[in-house]
Amino acid sequence: MKNAIRHVAAPILLAVLASAPASASPIAFSESVSGDLGSVFPATLLPFDAGVNTINGQVSFFGTNFVYTADTDHFAFSVPTGMDVTGIAFAFDTTLTGGATAPSVRWRMDTGNVLPALPVLGDISVPVSGSSSGTSLFASSLPLGPGTYVVENFAVMFSFADPSITNGFTTDYTFQFTVADPGAAVPEPTAMLLLGTGLIGAGVRRYRQRRTRN
Repeated sequence: MKNAIRHVAAPILLAVLASAPASASPIAFSESVSGDLGSVFPATLLPFDAGVNTINGQVSFFGTNFVYTADTDHFAFSVPTGMDVTGIAFAFDTTLTGGATAPSVRWRMDTGNVLPALPVLGDISVPVSGSSSGTSLFASSLPLGPGTYVVENFAVMFSFADPSITNGFTTDYTFQFTVADPGAAVPEPTAMLLLGTGLIGAGVRRYRQRRTRN
């Protein structure tokens, strides 16, 4: 009897396990770990996966006597076949220097991995005074289907009163791209276990019925 149950259970358990989804691997990119994203094209390409893909970086802009230096970031990302980007959130924490006020960071998004050309998918200037735990960006362009896209840090800006001193700001930012996989809907683990148990029970009953007839 035990051997018979094993013969019934093994293929059913294998079938249940085979129906479980493969583990998604959303990225977690950080400039402090992987290096500066930079401002060249083609930009660093980041392969997204289902879940929340996170990009941490830093941009800055400083000037003295109308001589300026800036650190801007561009990056590209790919969306796999069958998936969509359904949300883009932007969080930041800004430190001001000198008499700088009203800092802002302008982002543009487009298809491909080249310098965006008008018309673009999205163009938004984000005030970055203080800090924010998350602001939705490019909502009117969502969802983004499979393909390659680029996000360009088009401009960094601030106001100042005295150009003779060093004015500027540094912004630490976090992008979060939510990628949905509509084809990944599967039974919950508990439901799958109950299904497997039920099938095993049905198999055992059929086995007993055959033995009774014989």
